[in-house]
Amino acid sequence: MRNFVVVELGAGFGRWSLETVLLAKRLGITARAICVEAEPSHVDFLRDAFLEMGVPDEQLRLVEAAI
Repeated sequence: MRNFVVVELGAGFGRWSLETVLLAKRLGITARAICVEAEPSHVDFLRDAFLEMGVPDEQLRLVEAAI
C-alpha cells in the first residue's frame, strides 16, 4: 500500500491539503494531511471542510499555531 503525507504551513483554508488528499484517494493512495494555521476560525473551517468531503479524522492533523 502506498502512503503520502502533505504538510501545509500557514494553511489558511487548507485548499492544497484537501485537494491533495482527495486526489490521492482517487488514485488509490492513502494520504494524510498535517495543517498548521494560527487563525482559530480557519482551523474550525478546515476541520469542517475535511469532514464534509469524507476525509476521516485519522487522516487529518490540525495544529493551531503561528509559524
